[in-house]
Amino acid sequence: MQKDLSDNWMPLESNPDVINDYIQKIGFNIEKYSFQDLYDSDEQFLKDMSENTLAALLIFPLDENASDEHKKEIEQIKEKGQFINEKVYYMKQYAENACGTIAIMHAAMNLMQKAPGMIRDNSILHNFFKQTEKMTPEQRADYFMNDKQLKDEHVEAVHQGETEVDPEDDNVLHHFICLVPIEGHLYELDGCKPFPINHGETTPKTLLPDIYKVFQKFLSKSQNQYSFSILLLQKFDN
Repeated sequence: MQKDLSDNWMPLESNPDVINDYIQKIGFNIEKYSFQDLYDSDEQFLKDMSENTLAALLIFPLDENASDEHKKEIEQIKEKGQFINEKVYYMKQYAENACGTIAIMHAAMNLMQKAPGMIRDNSILHNFFKQTEKMTPEQRADYFMNDKQLKDEHVEAVHQGETEVDPEDDNVLHHFICLVPIEGHLYELDGCKPFPINHGETTPKTLLPDIYKVFQKFLSKSQNQYSFSILLLQKFDN
């Protein structure tokens, strides 16, 4: 029987050039806000870059050891509880291989109201927020899956990448999540997890070092430590 590919968005490449072209089409003002690779982990460099950093996309390999460790983390949180600010915009991921766009959406939806000019009025992202602001995470996931305009732009971005993608290949080896500060706490937003994860307090001056600490946690859980990357969403004073 032929496989139904209608829910397969195909994996986005973690290439800042491709992603910045994509986010411009869906609503970002990339002259002031865009993604770039984190290419240095020096402590002073992280501090110097911190105040221009708004959020980060963490891209990491999917392996069995990491999956087991993340399941343990979820169980511990369920047992102990955690603080989640009511202002956190979170959506589940039902669309296959859409984690890259889900991560971008998590950054945009949580930052657009406090970063004037980040998202253009009447753009795909602006309209998505207006339609889903009061929805549950599950309702947002359903709305996302049925947003044809957003999916068409995602698929176009996939084809602009350098990696050849087979829509029938289920062996996607990497996953995107968003790390974003909200009301003084750093949140991990992953649509494949049951809820956001609070990684503790943060400030504009410590945001990037705090993001890097979370990155190191992920790194320590993985058997494949050579396939990680971080894309920073940064603001530029033009």
